Amino acid sequence: MRLIISFMLLGISFIGFGQSTALDELLYIGDVMINASKPEHRVRAHNEFLPKFKSLLEDKEANNMDLSTLEWVSEHSASNGSFRLFTWQIVAGDDDYRYYGFILKQDGTLYELQDKKSELEDLEYLALSPDEWYGSVYYGMKEYAVDGKTYYMLTGYNGHTQYDKIKTAEVMYFDDDGTPIIGLDCWRFPQEGIRDKIQNRIILTYSADSNVSLRYNDNLDIMMHDHLIRRMGQFAGQGPTNVSDGSYEGYELTNGEWVYNEKIFHHKYNVNEAPRPKPVLGGAKKGIFGKG
Repeated sequence: MRLIISFMLLGISFIGFGQSTALDELLYIGDVMINASKPEHRVRAHNEFLPKFKSLLEDKEANNMDLSTLEWVSEHSASNGSFRLFTWQIVAGDDDYRYYGFILKQDGTLYELQDKKSELEDLEYLALSPDEWYGSVYYGMKEYAVDGKTYYMLTGYNGHTQYDKIKTAEVMYFDDDGTPIIGLDCWRFPQEGIRDKIQNRIILTYSADSNVSLRYNDNLDIMMHDHLIRRMGQFAGQGPTNVSDGSYEGYELTNGEWVYNEKIFHHKYNVNEAPRPKPVLGGAKKGIFGKG
């Protein structure tokens, strides 16, 4: 009996050791994927990272694993533990930002997010499946319920180009068979005298040297972002771009929809004092998302 118990304990130890070894390997490969100076080395490392990470998530114990040490992978979890959402980016070259992700459900079902942004049109009006994803790193997730159904507001960042960046807000939900759908037609823009405009996501494109916030404000119970104005860019070859003018716009949850409110604060900065940091191109690195 002692021998059997010893082998059982040893087997458990081996399982834990195997998971630890796989995670350590991902940490090593991931460091190269993010920090290698040559883009071809980053891509090569990612080509190893992706299948190994997928294999780890396919493990039956995946939902019990602490993956917080993979600091370049953004993770968000449902409050009831029904799923975990992982997203990340690699910089594969100049103006070549690539996005990857997985949704791991509590029952072990795994969905791979496949970035199809460049192949799709009218993205503001599309509900997307995991295999035709917009492509971004999600830096925020807000749960809310409408008529007993739970929805997940996702705020994301896309590197886009060296001159211009993108932030998005889109709602994810699960359909009747449990499949995740990203992009709910719940963004309503009232228009006087004509039919309201309704979108599936908010897409903000802005200059890389402008601080632009897109986030849910818990104190005000609204979704909010900087108001953008068109200006000539500061960099050679940039052309016209969008920058914050210091005022804010917002969306309030009304009858299950996020209804646009043009001005949520009355104060507006002078354009010359609007938040606009020093240029980031060719300068010191900053956080991936800028200001949330």
